[in-house]
Amino acid sequence: MSLKTKVVSAAKWSAFAEIASKGITPIIFIILAWILTPKDFGLVAIATMVISFSHIFWDAGLSKALIQRQGDVEKTANIVFWTNMVLGVVIYGLLFLSAGFIAHLFKEPLAEAVIKVQGLQIILASLFSVQTALFQKELATLKDNPKYKNLSDNLLFKKAKTEYYNKTFHADKV
Repeated sequence: MSLKTKVVSAAKWSAFAEIASKGITPIIFIILAWILTPKDFGLVAIATMVISFSHIFWDAGLSKALIQRQGDVEKTANIVFWTNMVLGVVIYGLLFLSAGFIAHLFKEPLAEAVIKVQGLQIILASLFSVQTALFQKELATLKDNPKYKNLSDNLLFKKAKTEYYNKTFHADKV
């Protein structure tokens, strides 16, 4: 496989991961807007904005570098895991300590507690970032294998074909 093909493949998988992860957020906000009062929704929005900004610092692109890493990945994954964990704990600690100041900036004292609790997702995301990166790397490897080239398309087609067959010929049993 040429370098150009590898770069295009990696870019596609990276773009898919980013779009999927960013696409879920608006859906969650729509659901929260239906459920929460406007004041509560504002608190969640403040905390989410602060947490999203802090994500820039804890990941630092290490997971994406791990996806592109060639050769022995185990040692690199171990280093990235512990680096992300330390960064996650440090960033959460700073966020926890500055939550009162941030709430004061927004003139919303209740935001302090929301930021402190919602900030725990930084540590959780740090725990799973390496596993997610390795999974994305494995998907890219499987995708490049001719044996699995059209695996997802084949599985979807097979499921649709089976459902059609069952509805057409076994409608009395359903």
